[in-house]
Amino acid sequence: MRGLGLERERGLGLERRKCPVNATAKVYLPTLATAAAAPTVGESDTAIFENGAASGSVAGVTFDRVEGVSPQTFVVFSVGLGTYRFVWNAQ
Repeated sequence: MRGLGLERERGLGLERRKCPVNATAKVYLPTLATAAAAPTVGESDTAIFENGAASGSVAGVTFDRVEGVSPQTFVVFSVGLGTYRFVWNAQ
């Protein structure tokens, strides 16, 4: 999986990822010291994780789990072929 960059701007995290043909990958999005249930994660303008649980759906993206112990906690997604743009509150 190719990382296209992790950015942080105005309290939002932005992660761009590209998964090649015939592959699957895990995407780990850091909660950046917020409580594990606090982040709202979106992909393609659709909320896919809110209030500590999966919400909404985007083709090729599946919520996997929350991993780690605060302050190093990650929201983990499985993805297939495609280019993805994840945005989450990272205050």
